[in-house]
Amino acid sequence: MLAAGNKLLTANFGVMSFNSRKVVDVYKTNIIYSGIMELNQWLAGGSNEQYRISSLDLIILGGSYVSAENKKRISEYLKEHGLNTGIANGYGLSEASGACIYAPADREDDTIGFPLPGVTIKIYDEEAKKYYSYDGEHTGVLYIHSDALSSGRIDDTTYFNIDEIDGLPYICTFDAVRINKDKSLSYTGRANRFFVNNEGIRFDAGLVETSVSAQHGIDGCAIIPAYDKGIHDTVPVLSVKTTVKNDIESLAIVRQALIQVFIKDNKIGESNLPEQCILTNELAYKTNGKIDIYRLTSGEIDGRKYRISAVRPNKK
Repeated sequence: MLAAGNKLLTANFGVMSFNSRKVVDVYKTNIIYSGIMELNQWLAGGSNEQYRISSLDLIILGGSYVSAENKKRISEYLKEHGLNTGIANGYGLSEASGACIYAPADREDDTIGFPLPGVTIKIYDEEAKKYYSYDGEHTGVLYIHSDALSSGRIDDTTYFNIDEIDGLPYICTFDAVRINKDKSLSYTGRANRFFVNNEGIRFDAGLVETSVSAQHGIDGCAIIPAYDKGIHDTVPVLSVKTTVKNDIESLAIVRQALIQVFIKDNKIGESNLPEQCILTNELAYKTNGKIDIYRLTSGEIDGRKYRISAVRPNKK
């Protein structure tokens, strides 16, 4: 786009910027590359409502998981402002030096899209300990190769490692993905977002976060490890923000989300069921739009705490 004479604007504080609507208005911005956090700020309203966004043709979201429901809420917001702006998903703007996977704006689901020309992917199945090519329905850790891939080194300093697979350099994204029937890719969670308790049980936090975030009424969530003095062990706690502010309604939404994820979908083992829930009106985010787990675990974000007790009819 720069070669074609277009201008690139970068927002202070990344997707945490509260001036993005003003930037769109003043510079008549056509395309925004952003994260879901920034668009959720627009939905929340406030002083930025005074600025017009009628110049927008396309919004490309990345950086974190975007549920189909959240995408729908943003589309409705844009239509309320007289816009028919498309919302696309982009993936891979960091170590690979450009977009690698793209979902066009006509996709209404939560897929992250299809690999772009010149991009090769591998899927690593941790259980089978095997790499799969982009040639069938597989689930595992995403590895990316492209000619623009960074070496991970500057002089004698290594910033991240590159893996050689079939003679080519790949970067491990640590994102778990699923190749669907139509060859699109869906994000299923962070492969390295887990912790192990004293009994050696692994809690796959990234998998639970993505699954719960996809449910109706969930605005965002994170699994944080918390030390339980009663049992002298670390337990998973679900910190969650819903789309409503009434605690009774919020609890009903969270309960239904857990029923859907752990019982109806039956894709996640019961050992990953959080033991506690914190309802919060605010989640901590980094400037890149990802949830800041460290701020959550520090107790900086307050909320109402509840215990999650599983009901077991017929021992199930």
